[in-house]
Amino acid sequence: MALMQGAQQALLIVAIIFCGYAVKAEAKELQNIADKGSNTGKITFLTDNDFPYQTDDGRGATYEILQRIFTQLNYSDDRIVFSPWARSFDTVKSGKNDVAIFSMTRKPAREDYFDWCCYLYDGLSPQIIVRKGFKPSNPEDALSGKTAVLWRGSAGILRFNKLVKNGLKADRYEVNNHKQIIQMLLSGRADFTISFFQLIEKECKAAGLDCSSMVALEYPRLKERNRLYVALSRNTDKGLRDEFVKAFLTFQGTSEYLSIVEKYGLEFSGQ
Repeated sequence: MALMQGAQQALLIVAIIFCGYAVKAEAKELQNIADKGSNTGKITFLTDNDFPYQTDDGRGATYEILQRIFTQLNYSDDRIVFSPWARSFDTVKSGKNDVAIFSMTRKPAREDYFDWCCYLYDGLSPQIIVRKGFKPSNPEDALSGKTAVLWRGSAGILRFNKLVKNGLKADRYEVNNHKQIIQMLLSGRADFTISFFQLIEKECKAAGLDCSSMVALEYPRLKERNRLYVALSRNTDKGLRDEFVKAFLTFQGTSEYLSIVEKYGLEFSGQ
């Protein structure tokens, strides 16, 4: 018994030490992101992999748009930092200067932190993704009594919260990437996610997973216009902001801008 208690205490100490290192590592990464934008006379752009908007291998509509704008501003691609959404939000909320996040959905909870300077395009309409054979437990609401798995820090969390506020009774898990979402759906540990079927298909291929059993569920309550933005921190230097916005709007007025948007199956509805 004494040996077992000793082992448990040792495991607890290791876990505490590990958590301490994890917290320090995350704080250091946030500081590195902040330092990248400090005193450089340039904005640092934070994002996460989210096809067809941006990927860390240089694809996606917003990524290509920013590349063209960067050429005008003499920015290099390393001004773009891929980081989990939640960490990027924490960076902005902590008051760091001269940072932006893309491609962002505008929500009331984000108003205090962001300058929604630059409308990009209308993104894909959010969808409920389930396994084939999904059976609603409530005839009045297909998702009632079910469990969602959602990407931590994403707009899917906000959409889920809105549904709950409007009467949905459902539980949720939060995870750090699409692969975890897909694995939980395939294993039956979760019933649905709020995402985009095109994105789920891409992530399945990338992870080598067979997702032929997954389908989009028609869910009228979720229909919305999904306008996406480059959103600047409210602590961004005015001169840097004005320079970026001018370059952005100049490129937005070209036929090349519209060609990039259409290339990825998206729509531009104007300001």
